[in-house]
Amino acid sequence: MRDIIDGAIVGSHFINLMREGNYNPSIAREYVARFKKDIQ
Repeated sequence: MRDIIDGAIVGSHFINLMREGNYNPSIAREYVARFKKDIQ
């Protein structure tokens, strides 16, 4: 369950960021790039 819950939290945060940024694609790119860097 921990992996599923972690994914849900990350996904929820991503959706909130997109809503707050009016679904601007550059916000998605920045978030994904930062997330990839942080998990390496």
